Amino acid sequence: MLGQVGAQASMQREGLDWKDFVDQGFVIAGSPKTVRERLREAMKSLNCGHLMMIMQVGSMPPELVRKSTSLFATEVMPHLRDLWSGFEDKWSPKRMAQDDIAMPAAVHFQKTEVNGKPRAAAVGAAEGRGAK
Repeated sequence: MLGQVGAQASMQREGLDWKDFVDQGFVIAGSPKTVRERLREAMKSLNCGHLMMIMQVGSMPPELVRKSTSLFATEVMPHLRDLWSGFEDKWSPKRMAQDDIAMPAAVHFQKTEVNGKPRAAAVGAAEGRGAK
């Protein structure tokens, strides 16, 4: 897999068709079982726990993209979750402890001053509310 980057790898890819890309490991595609097996092998060999998936290629119709994404979510991902279960994930964001979360300050949308001077429309509106 690591031989897929750089100038030499770029020359190797010239003239390849879709089958060549899949067969030579540049792309992982196929049935859910095939994707599971190849992805597991790639993740182990690269010691990779985070993936960026490209579920749409070229002009794939939206319904095919949805089907592919759904198959990946239901028939591939569940079989890969155990791979690195013993490792601490230091990359994904984690929710802060409740005690560390600050309350946002109140937001006042009616600005009565512009550059330190009373704004006419704001003053008139404020006076109108005070008269009620």
